[in-house]
Amino acid sequence: MGSDVLRQKKKILLLAAVAGGMAVLLQGWRDGGQGADFALYREKIIEIAGGTLFPAASYEEGSLDWAGNLADKITRMAGHIFFPVQDYDLDYEKSQDLYTADEYYPPKDELEAMARNTGDFDNEEDFGQNMDQTQARNDDQDQDGTKAQGDDESLIPAVATPANGVIYSRQSLYDYNFLMNNFYITDSSTSSDASLINGETLLNRDLTLDLTGDDPVILIYHTHSQEKFADSRDGYVEDTVVGLGNTLTSILQEKYKISVYHDTGVYDMIDGVEDRNEAYSLAQEAITSILAQNPSIKVVIDLHRDGVAQDTHLVTEVNKKPTAQIMFFNGLCRNANNDTAGYLQNPYLTDNLAFSLQMQLKAAEKYPGFTRRIYLRDYRYNMHLCPRSLLVECGAQTNTVEEAQNAMEPLADLLYCVLSGQ
Repeated sequence: MGSDVLRQKKKILLLAAVAGGMAVLLQGWRDGGQGADFALYREKIIEIAGGTLFPAASYEEGSLDWAGNLADKITRMAGHIFFPVQDYDLDYEKSQDLYTADEYYPPKDELEAMARNTGDFDNEEDFGQNMDQTQARNDDQDQDGTKAQGDDESLIPAVATPANGVIYSRQSLYDYNFLMNNFYITDSSTSSDASLINGETLLNRDLTLDLTGDDPVILIYHTHSQEKFADSRDGYVEDTVVGLGNTLTSILQEKYKISVYHDTGVYDMIDGVEDRNEAYSLAQEAITSILAQNPSIKVVIDLHRDGVAQDTHLVTEVNKKPTAQIMFFNGLCRNANNDTAGYLQNPYLTDNLAFSLQMQLKAAEKYPGFTRRIYLRDYRYNMHLCPRSLLVECGAQTNTVEEAQNAMEPLADLLYCVLSGQ
């Protein structure tokens, strides 16, 4: 009987927390309109929920995972109710467990290394879960892009470009919290801090190259070559991510005159059966050999497509064409406690992070809505093979081949802009 009463009491208190959270968001709508600070309201909801169900003396902010999950759901719902779709951050959907379980299966050599170092052989867990640790978007840039009195020209909070893109101020981008709230999703398996995601360091890293010459400068490959799309035809390589690589190669070479090496090796098939367990290990061996034979290569791109819930469609419009959204991905080589023990390290981690962030910001300027937030996970995903390494997710299994192919033109343009300094 006592336990039933307790459960009933918790239900009542939970409803009170939800009502309080909705009240906070409603006030945000009234106060801020399209500029509402969702991250702030999310924290208020957690505070209300935690303070309601637990005595203030024992409640510690951030200790209640369920409260954070509740806050995420309320924030997402309120964002769609109170704000037009084009103004609400739809990429917040990324926090709602959209990945398939095997999409980011960790490289086998890293699992083995961790087992050797920790004595734990049970690391082959479902790595597609636990996607609910994201903070809501903190839209704290100046919406009208006006210059504050006394500001340096380079510190304009946000400047609208002719294409309705956004150029963020250095002042904002040097703020760790602003970066994390606006440009990153951190998986619950890992952690980041201001020493890793340092805006000043990442934005001032010079990634420009001499892109001329006949020798290959960019290498494109596919750890998961068998990834297909909603209308892919069986047996047609051009309907897979390898076909995307062919298109990206052609655009870079024909339009931008950049020599490209496209590796079409298959690393996720064993004895004729798709098997991703050793894909990263097999790819590492092959890519290491290609780089040794082609020292002119300075950029390495692992091109994938994502795996999401069947009712999720990652599409936008670029140049009046339906275009699959892309996402940059970084491995941080550490766990949720910021512990690197047992993880294979990446000497080029800062360079990798600089590359993805500079690509992300150029996309915000030229192709708003084209990129999802940069995803951060714990392993290194062969990004240690080259300083300028990118892991790119183009759309998902719910996109059409046409939508994915259309994404290659803006992706090529972003690569050219960042690498040439244009």
